[in-house]
Amino acid sequence: MTLTGSGGVGKTRIAVEAAKKLLGEHYDQAWFVDLAPLDNGTFVAGAIASVLEAPVAQAIDPLRALATWLKSRRLLLLLDNCEHVIADAAQAAAVMARACPGITVLATSRERLAVEGERAYRLPSLPLPPKLPDSAHEAFSFAAFRLFVERAEATGLKLVIAPDRLGSVAAICQQLEGIPLAIELAAPRAAALGLDALQEQLSQHFIVAGGSRDLPQRQRSMLATIAWSHELLSEQERTLLRRLAIFRGGATIGAIAAVTADAALTVDVIPEILSQLVDKSLLSVVPSDKQTRYTMLESVRSFARTKLVEMQELEWVARAHATWLAVAADRSEAAYREMSQSQWLRERIAEIDNVRSALEWTTSEGTEHDVVLAGRIFGGFRGLWITTKQHAECRHWLGTILPRIDAERHPHIAARLMATQIQVSDAKQVQAAATDAIALFERIGDRKLLMSFYAHLAFEQGRCHDFAAAERSLDLAFALADEDQLRGSRRYADLVEIRGGVRARKGDTAEAKADLAEAFRLREADPENYRLYYYRAQIEFCDGHLTECVVLLEEGLGMRGKYGWAGKILLIPLVAAYLAVGEVDAAAKTGAELLEFARFAPQATWSAIWHVAAVIALRGHPAEAVRLAGFAAAISDVPDPGADRMRRSSHDILMSSARQHFSAETIATLTAEGARLDLDAAIDEAVRLCS
Repeated sequence: MTLTGSGGVGKTRIAVEAAKKLLGEHYDQAWFVDLAPLDNGTFVAGAIASVLEAPVAQAIDPLRALATWLKSRRLLLLLDNCEHVIADAAQAAAVMARACPGITVLATSRERLAVEGERAYRLPSLPLPPKLPDSAHEAFSFAAFRLFVERAEATGLKLVIAPDRLGSVAAICQQLEGIPLAIELAAPRAAALGLDALQEQLSQHFIVAGGSRDLPQRQRSMLATIAWSHELLSEQERTLLRRLAIFRGGATIGAIAAVTADAALTVDVIPEILSQLVDKSLLSVVPSDKQTRYTMLESVRSFARTKLVEMQELEWVARAHATWLAVAADRSEAAYREMSQSQWLRERIAEIDNVRSALEWTTSEGTEHDVVLAGRIFGGFRGLWITTKQHAECRHWLGTILPRIDAERHPHIAARLMATQIQVSDAKQVQAAATDAIALFERIGDRKLLMSFYAHLAFEQGRCHDFAAAERSLDLAFALADEDQLRGSRRYADLVEIRGGVRARKGDTAEAKADLAEAFRLREADPENYRLYYYRAQIEFCDGHLTECVVLLEEGLGMRGKYGWAGKILLIPLVAAYLAVGEVDAAAKTGAELLEFARFAPQATWSAIWHVAAVIALRGHPAEAVRLAGFAAAISDVPDPGADRMRRSSHDILMSSARQHFSAETIATLTAEGARLDLDAAIDEAVRLCS
């Protein structure tokens, strides 16, 4: 269902109220996604996924991955302000409508989405009283009349309406077309101007400033009302209003003062002017336990931004906005390393739309100074995308900013960006960037960043079974940890865990067990996580304790609620363990769940199909199984897929079955055919044969 209508007619408010009424009666959950801050429609799927906390960060196709994740869920999804990203919003709604039978999309937009199955409802204006109401009782039975009186009296002055003046109020409501926002803007002026003067001013202004003729009448009326309200402001109120348009998603009073103040608008007068703009319904206040934020409706913000451009202030205000965020980013960078990610995110998530706005402006301007501001902003606020798993957008900004940063002149900024790139890249990209990254981190003397990089590098080298290189990276990381006296810290626990994982893959089980026990001890506040289960199970498997391996992995998956979606990675070794103990049906059931996870976890795709291929072979489809194994080997991000003990075990099971049916030449042909498969086709086939 799409609610359509002009700006200010109340689409968002009505949609939210509808969602509240439906919640509990028809839906267990309702989620609100505001698309207004997005200038790039390609981020629509990421914005939805971020609100729902859907794990699609590494997905090749985030929208399809989102639909897969939502397929078995039942909820109401409210997509607000779709008009400026209409094509991408429509695609998202259409995909979810087809793939997710339990999902209902309620959208708001100035135009319908025009997708199959959509029902569009054009939201009318508020019911209007007749020109000459017979009585006050009749007049107050109309919502437009009631809203006008309510907003007029919200200024603190009692609006006395004599019986012969009812028609004046009714005429004003009709002049404003019953548009809620227009009424809210005009009504506060009634007590000061009087009804006759208010009606006359509106009439004159609408004749002069009725808006473009190609706009719908209600839209012209809305713009004319905003323009009229703007003309009645003092010069300082106008100045602050247009400068506030640079903020997206609202701002605190401290941010407003830092960005908008100058000789004509001093810091000391800003609080009072903000209060006046709130009283005149041009701003809204969002109370908070920490810092109150001031927000502006998108209709008003769009008008104010045109004034900012007309007054030739956009450039300096945008640069002041970016500079303020760059300073905040520098502080956030230090906090990001010391605070928990959840706490860091809670304190900064409100600024994500301001950050996006500043990045768009600084990267479009093209000057070196502005690009450096972009680098500072993105590097310091990188956690906004990494912590919320919006990796596609994160990679977009990296690709836009990093190539334009001169690492010789701005090494600290380049280092932040390179550290971000490492966090959202695959193993091959990480190892390819190793030399440059190490040289840069050493040059700026950032020992903690260098230690984290060596640890990450060792993890990727261990995955690729380059154990000699992994040990060298670990030695360097531990040396840095010792020099910085980090023993006993969370960072040190992570480092010990990585070493344990590398040793587990290598087969040094005694040393691996000791490391994992130490990591367990260092994390007394959060003693268990899915990676520890993964490594401990791997050790049991290598030692031939297959039953113990299965028990560990089942226990770890039983705590999935604690670990979140990431804990599903335990499904990979569990398929191998079930196969090893001969529980083919359990392996098939687990494999089907694993394949659904792999759709939006590309790093798990090849390994998942590798193990599931053995299940498919045992269920009587050896040719398809060999083809799928060939596909998995072709897309593998490690040089020798069979080097890992668990993967080798599953592959041995597959090949034993294949050799009973095919010659070596046929197996080679089937493997080559599999290497040419399409990713989605391979997963679909594996799901079909495994289920």
